[in-house]
Amino acid sequence: MKRATYVILLMAMAWTVQAQSVIYVKSGSQGNGQSWANAMGDLQQALQVAKKGQQIWVAKGTYYPTTGTDRQASFQITDGVQLFGGFIGTEQSPKERDLTQNQSILSGHIGSASINDNSYNVIRTAGVSPQTVVDGFVITGGNANRAAVVGNREGCGGAWYNDGAMGKTSSPTIRNCVFNGNQAHYGGALFNNGSEGICVVNIENCTFIQNIASSNGGAIYNSGINGSCNIKIATTHFIKNQASYGAGIQNRADAGVASPMVRNCTFRENVAYLSGSGVYNYRSPEGTCRPVLSGCIFENNKDGLGETVSKPVGGHAASKGKRSSSIIMRPTY
Repeated sequence: MKRATYVILLMAMAWTVQAQSVIYVKSGSQGNGQSWANAMGDLQQALQVAKKGQQIWVAKGTYYPTTGTDRQASFQITDGVQLFGGFIGTEQSPKERDLTQNQSILSGHIGSASINDNSYNVIRTAGVSPQTVVDGFVITGGNANRAAVVGNREGCGGAWYNDGAMGKTSSPTIRNCVFNGNQAHYGGALFNNGSEGICVVNIENCTFIQNIASSNGGAIYNSGINGSCNIKIATTHFIKNQASYGAGIQNRADAGVASPMVRNCTFRENVAYLSGSGVYNYRSPEGTCRPVLSGCIFENNKDGLGETVSKPVGGHAASKGKRSSSIIMRPTY
């Protein structure tokens, strides 16, 4: 009976919001999302009724993908929906936001106080276009710690799992976001899966801080296994992330392509337990892995030898040494 009532409520909300371009969400509210005064209180409800071309404005507060303990639960964003966070709840335009004072937090801290039972992925996208936008959020507490297999979402992308695999193309736009304190086996914060598909993600003005991969890609893992994963990153900070290989970014191209463009970014105090404290590139003989970095700064990054690396980088990434470099190119896998 309760489930039937919930479904009817969602259908009624869907009819209500179809004609409006913005759905308003504010923690603690119980409205239908037509205005700040009548905002929805549940971001998941807003995502379920939102249609392509609509925006969801999210006021400050902390939002969870479930009120229960299902670790599979994520904020799944459909194609063409745009999420904007950082509102106090009176604004008439995203330009009026104060992202520092009014943090909209998407958190995987479900279940107990321990991180061990957190959501595997806080956000999920699959086969979405660049018109799918996430702008102005703090994303934290994701923990993809179950399956230590590259590509399996239960082990990849604690904060965000972006799926462009198996013939899909997935290219969300990520702006003004902070990825803080997420964990996974691969891609502590963000995993872009272009295996047998395409990922062309656009990341701008973001910060990846204190994310951890028990294997590779402390902040970001780009997988181009028999596919293509050529993402674009601009004016973004990578700070104090950790991984065995590629504490900042791991690029993998097995019979595929993983060649991101990284512009005006800072890599600071990242730690690789083995190699590639900034960027680690991994390819098979049939793969292409040639990231282009311009205007980037590397400061006080450390690898497994305990050496500190501080190097500005421009042009194509290439091998700068066996283990003591922020950027490592491996020709074979």
